[in-house]
Amino acid sequence: MKKLLAVTAALAVAAPAYASLKVDSRYDYFTANTQSTTSSSYSSESGFLFNRLDLAGEEKITDNVSGKARLNFMSFASAGTLNDTASGNQAAKVSRVNPVLNGLPLGGIPSTGVGDIVDFAQITMRYNNWVAVSAGKFERNGFGGFESEVTSADLYFASQGYFGSLYLTGANVDVTITDTQDIKVYLFNNDNSTDGNRMSYNVVYRGSFGNLDIGANYGVLAEGTTVGTTYGTKDVNRQLVNVGAQYKMGDWKFRLDYDNMTNGGMTGSYTGTINAASYLSNRGNNTQANTVVAAARWDLGNWSPWVQLESTTRTGYQGALSGDSNDSIFNASIAAEYKTNVNDPFRYQAAWVQSSASLAGYANNTVNGSYGFLGVRYMGDLLK
Repeated sequence: MKKLLAVTAALAVAAPAYASLKVDSRYDYFTANTQSTTSSSYSSESGFLFNRLDLAGEEKITDNVSGKARLNFMSFASAGTLNDTASGNQAAKVSRVNPVLNGLPLGGIPSTGVGDIVDFAQITMRYNNWVAVSAGKFERNGFGGFESEVTSADLYFASQGYFGSLYLTGANVDVTITDTQDIKVYLFNNDNSTDGNRMSYNVVYRGSFGNLDIGANYGVLAEGTTVGTTYGTKDVNRQLVNVGAQYKMGDWKFRLDYDNMTNGGMTGSYTGTINAASYLSNRGNNTQANTVVAAARWDLGNWSPWVQLESTTRTGYQGALSGDSNDSIFNASIAAEYKTNVNDPFRYQAAWVQSSASLAGYANNTVNGSYGFLGVRYMGDLLK
């Protein structure tokens, strides 16, 4: 708590130096219902969730140097379950609405310690009209498509290809091709690698042509390798590819993304001293996922209804007992947001999410889920 107060005080003192100092928070009443066919189990829970509490600043330092940073105060809460009230803060405990489906982050993937209180802190120097260089912990990492450029506080589920809440430290070169096209090259540390920090990279293209935006990226999230004399080498680096488009037509906005993720597996083969089951249990995450995400939003002044759909197929090794399998995942959300006027810092939200996952090979399990949200989001600038 002392560290939290110290950080808050430091921001308050530094506030006049910022061009903006924005508070972003979200509070929901949330319900979850899941049904598993394997165990014939049904679970239901509900509660109030303080999902988000951020403080972000942005400043133009000189004509060619700018900086921005954001603090995530939910990082001070410990991990736990939805109904675990021991720490008095349920919000940061819910990293996934449905962990079985391995998707649907609620309000962003929470941190677990004070070291992660800084969501991002980056500085950018523009050398000329064509080249800019940034360094720090990035707000945008370039992985994923147009869906990943939407903050998780504005999503009611996120697809398997969503990387918007993955903040990484590194350097970025932004090259402007034309007034409406650019290429960004990112180099990152990945602190979650299996054998220490590993260098990751991503190359991103974005182009705008009238009402149509298109984009693509190719990157590797380096998570390391492990070497064993019995099982061969296990490569757990992730290769990520995306192509997407975004189209505006009057009050409508449409978004479509295709994501491909490939995890490396064993590069060797097992010896005669062990059986095939033992080999399978040590293969690693030899999987591939193909995801299509489509969304449409209609802005009607005070009201903004929108929908988002995801279809994912996942093949390859899924677990020690399952061997190779073919999974399919489907998520759909329908939502409505309301503001009393365009300048109102409060936005009221209601949404319903329906999910289904067929986990073939994993005991042929099917998991269905439905989730409801009724909440409010506040976004205001303390300096205005």
